[in-house]
Amino acid sequence: MININPQSVQFSIVDSTIFELFNSELYDGVWYFEKSQPEKFYISKNFKVLLGYEPNRKLLWETILHPDDINKFQEQLSAICGKEEIGIHEDLRLIHKCGDILWMQCHIYFKPNSEKGLEFIFIAFKNISTTRHTELELNHRHKRAHAILNDSSIGTWESNLVTGKSICNESLATIIGYSVEELNNFAIDIWHALTHPEDIKKSRQLLEEHISTKSSCFISECRMRVKNGDWVWVATIGKVIKYTTNGQPESLGGILYDISDRKNTEQQLEKYKNLLEGVNQAAEIGVWEVDLETDNIYLSPEIKKMFGVPMSFESNLEDVVSFFKEGESRQKVIDAFQNAIKNGTNYDIELQSITSDDKVIWTRSIGVSEFKDGKCTRLFGFFQNIHEKTIATKKLALKEELFRKTFSHAPVGMAIIDLKGNISQVNKNLCECLGQTENELLQNNFNKFSHPDDKNLSNDHVIELLKGERESFKLDKRYIHKNGDTIWTQISVSSIKNELNEITNFIVQVQDITDRKTNELLLINYKDLLERSNYVAKIGSWEINIGDHTVTWSKSMHTILKTKDHFVPNFNESIDFFTSTPQQKDLLKSSLNKGLKEGVNFDIETLAKTYGKKQKWIRIIGISEFVNGQCTRLYGLIQDINDIKKAQLAIAVKEEQWRTTFNHAKAGMALINFSGYADNVNKSLCDIFGYTMREMQEVGIKDISLSEDLGSNIELMNDLIHRRIENFTDDLRFLHKNGHTIWTNVSVSAVKNDYNQFTHMVAQVVDITESKTNQLLLKKYKESLERSNKLAKIGSWEMDPESENLFWNENLGRLLGNTEFTPRNLREFIAYFALDNNQDQLTTLVIEALDHGTNFDVEIPLKTTKGIRWMRLLGISDFENGTCKMLHGLVQDIDDFKKAQLEIVLREEEFRQTFWHAPIGMALLDLNGKIVKVNPVICETFGYTEDEMIAIEKGAVSHPEDLELSNKLLADVLSGKRESFQQEKRYFHKNGNLIWAILSISAVKNDKGETTHLVLQASDITDKRLLTESLKEHNNRLQNYAHIVSHNLRSHTGNLSMLLELTEINNNQTCDKELFEHIKSASHNMNETVQHLSEIVEINNLIKDTLVPQNLRKRVNKSIENIQTTLSQINGEMTIKVNEDYMVYAVPSYLDSIVLNILTNAIKYRSPYRLLKIEIKAGQKNGHTFLSITDNGLGIDLEKNDSKIFGMYKTFHEHKDARGIGLFISKNQIEAMGGSIEVESKPNIGSTFTIYFKDEKN
Repeated sequence: MININPQSVQFSIVDSTIFELFNSELYDGVWYFEKSQPEKFYISKNFKVLLGYEPNRKLLWETILHPDDINKFQEQLSAICGKEEIGIHEDLRLIHKCGDILWMQCHIYFKPNSEKGLEFIFIAFKNISTTRHTELELNHRHKRAHAILNDSSIGTWESNLVTGKSICNESLATIIGYSVEELNNFAIDIWHALTHPEDIKKSRQLLEEHISTKSSCFISECRMRVKNGDWVWVATIGKVIKYTTNGQPESLGGILYDISDRKNTEQQLEKYKNLLEGVNQAAEIGVWEVDLETDNIYLSPEIKKMFGVPMSFESNLEDVVSFFKEGESRQKVIDAFQNAIKNGTNYDIELQSITSDDKVIWTRSIGVSEFKDGKCTRLFGFFQNIHEKTIATKKLALKEELFRKTFSHAPVGMAIIDLKGNISQVNKNLCECLGQTENELLQNNFNKFSHPDDKNLSNDHVIELLKGERESFKLDKRYIHKNGDTIWTQISVSSIKNELNEITNFIVQVQDITDRKTNELLLINYKDLLERSNYVAKIGSWEINIGDHTVTWSKSMHTILKTKDHFVPNFNESIDFFTSTPQQKDLLKSSLNKGLKEGVNFDIETLAKTYGKKQKWIRIIGISEFVNGQCTRLYGLIQDINDIKKAQLAIAVKEEQWRTTFNHAKAGMALINFSGYADNVNKSLCDIFGYTMREMQEVGIKDISLSEDLGSNIELMNDLIHRRIENFTDDLRFLHKNGHTIWTNVSVSAVKNDYNQFTHMVAQVVDITESKTNQLLLKKYKESLERSNKLAKIGSWEMDPESENLFWNENLGRLLGNTEFTPRNLREFIAYFALDNNQDQLTTLVIEALDHGTNFDVEIPLKTTKGIRWMRLLGISDFENGTCKMLHGLVQDIDDFKKAQLEIVLREEEFRQTFWHAPIGMALLDLNGKIVKVNPVICETFGYTEDEMIAIEKGAVSHPEDLELSNKLLADVLSGKRESFQQEKRYFHKNGNLIWAILSISAVKNDKGETTHLVLQASDITDKRLLTESLKEHNNRLQNYAHIVSHNLRSHTGNLSMLLELTEINNNQTCDKELFEHIKSASHNMNETVQHLSEIVEINNLIKDTLVPQNLRKRVNKSIENIQTTLSQINGEMTIKVNEDYMVYAVPSYLDSIVLNILTNAIKYRSPYRLLKIEIKAGQKNGHTFLSITDNGLGIDLEKNDSKIFGMYKTFHEHKDARGIGLFISKNQIEAMGGSIEVESKPNIGSTFTIYFKDEKN
């Protein structure tokens, strides 16, 4: 007990330091005591508060230490017996005032006192309860997970990357056919050897990505060779579970399970999918037009044929509208028509139409409006028969998903691009690198962001990738950031190939190296600037010695005149070098003489001769220094102006050429000032617009522009005037002086001076009115034809037999996925696009067409960038006089229709096989319930042949008492009230015997939701039914026996009790009192036993008629009310997590009895070391509603008592009220109600009872 105060104790200096440290905020409490008196110790106040006590409360350490840790604590104290300094660290459990367990990290310190004074032992505590409970919970979960995995077919593994050793469980060993001992001796290399060669690269790549990105886990699917040599497909989910101190992965762990069945199914499905490629029938397309000004309607012959009306049919708008099915389709086309007229909104809709013979077909209607002066004057468009395609699409349920590699957490920017450079996927780092959002990148070509000078930098490397000459490449390349900055990157590009080893995409990795590259370029620029400054200036210096007229040249002079560095010219030689003509020589001599005699400086340009006799223009500057009227120094500079002079001379020539061209050009030309008016025009321009030259100079852009073009024309001129653009070229309309419209090709450029300033504009105008009119008309016809072919997925081609050159339109290239590549001839087309087994067939067809004029029309699969697709290929030979003049035709994409056809055929075959070989009886019924088809099993079940079964009248073999319900349920199915029904009913066999069967009838509907026929399934359960009846009879006998036993025992024990009461009343002195008490006790116990037996018998007798729906939360609350007072008296806590909507089927009194019994047991058998905590929760599991009640009481040792837990008169703890009957009765009650009860319990931890009830679902 505490009797030592730290203020009154004489600590040594070391002890005082230790006490202050242990009593600081670093710890949650401190103990100390004098070594010779361990029973007298001091506990700090904050530690008492931590344990829930008053600061001044006196405590015994035996009462606050957990019983299981007292011995361990005493052993640690006993270890302090010598003269050595000791420090001990131990985790101990302490008991809180409320009974909770607190985990404490205990630090024990002792240092001997050399001065032979008092010696103290100090103990500091740190609360680690939260951490420890978390560890215990994790360990518990870990053990449970391993226990679950060991009992399942999922294997677990761990692998040490440093030592190479592996650990596996029994399930994994079973999967690959080895023993656990064999697998645990495998090194990592052996595991790699077991992996299929085609899968090992990807498996290693996934592992390396997981390690480099530190992702949550990696998932890999691969084939592994089992011990007997077979291959199995397995899936592995793993992660790094331990790292070394330097951050490197040390150990891996994960699970492995067999996915062979799934993989085999996937491969089988893929096989079927490849076989189920179908085609769509050639599209039927017609043209229509409505002239709103004349109310004339034009329908092409294709439309009339589509709707089954004669070619002479003349229609009005009402007739056209009547082609569409009344209701949604008709209203839809009326709304679209009106919206097009009112708002100019084009439409493209799919709807149902009615032919002349009242047949409903699906059509596609496209409408385009044409406006004039703000009013719709014409509507035109197309009709397409898409009936077969639409029906096939509605039946087709197969969809494909594209798997994309996840690479969002890569440490560098990454993108997946197609073969044209279009971005299909990017990661976050690339977005940050380029400053673009993901959507901005996905909408563009990757090369768009390249620096203009680097756009073609990687082209040769990409070609090498496509040719297979390399797997990848790296290079440094510049890109433009969104903010305009140039960023240097190192890019790595590799190819992605499909299963045919064809390159489909590229993976681009981008690393920002701007800082490094900037420094490199800066060094290069400085060096280059220094090296080029002298070269760019092209300036040399010279000087004439006045005394001896010798000349000195600088090194740059030698470079300009291309002389050797050691060459030393004299005065006359210098003059010869600097001039090429007598006139220039005289000019230079005169300038030198004036400089020497008069001090006149000079600056002249001459044509000099270089050392190689070539001429070069130079500029000579001379400076004379005069002192007292005498020249003391003559020096100067020479500048190479050869390029500038040539340019000046060339400009002079071009100016003359320009004047000649301007005046006599066939195209109209004008010099325009920045006010928008012409300063000068030529005659051709005046002829184009019909004005004189003076009139043209006064005409502005507004005067000759059409009103609808004025805004755009002014905008173009303003862009030039305000220097936003430097030039433009476009086809524009203008007004002639006489008022008619002319088309011109206009090219306007801004002219700059030497200072890069705009001075004026030059315009060139060519009259293209005639060609433009023809061009617009041709464009209209071409767009109409292209629109029609695009809708029908049709491309056209033609071949010149003489040159064998092949031509195709853009739509055919789009269908095949090759808009940039055109085969040179049909042989190249067949080799490139046709499959190997179809090439000979196509070649034969082409030869027949060329040699004999035989047309062809075939459906074959072709290779496209979207994969292999079914196409219809038509060839028409223009054959004259035994010679093919031209071979042309069409290619139509029919892939969707063909796949739909094959899908339907497959589904029909699957149903036929299932129907004929089903293990149960099956039949097809018409909508009257008449049998139209049967399988062998149903004939065997009823004893009839197939023809006899089909001939049997409806209900002829059914038991009369079951017909009414069957007919009612069948009527519900036919009326759509239910999809199907199942009924247990009786039938008569052909031999007259009664048979029991489970009947199931379901409706089969078409794509419109209409029931077309019924599928009947019948399973013979006669044997099962007879067994059930037998079991019921046996059960009734047992219940009768229990009633007899219960009744007879109750009668005899009642008589015995009555006799004992009479004896007691009469106070018979002859009866031995002690013996009498024993007899009385035995009688009481027998009564109690009979009462329990009666209750159990009655439980099963009454239960069937008393199960009613009960609100689980309300029943639980009612039971809690009965124990609330007791719970408050013992300071117990209760948590309730029961949904208020849960309903269960139960006997109310049984439900209350079960819950109350478990709650009172929790109170009765609570732990004396902690406050009682009860948690009640509910949920749904395995088709039942469950209620679980958990307590932290004494618990039950299930290893010893698992088989006795619900036994009659079985008790597991000493308690005055323990009878051992409560759990026995509760189990009988819950099982009588069709439920079950489970228990989980551990000694000194607590128990959880889980009760499963029937609910509304079962």
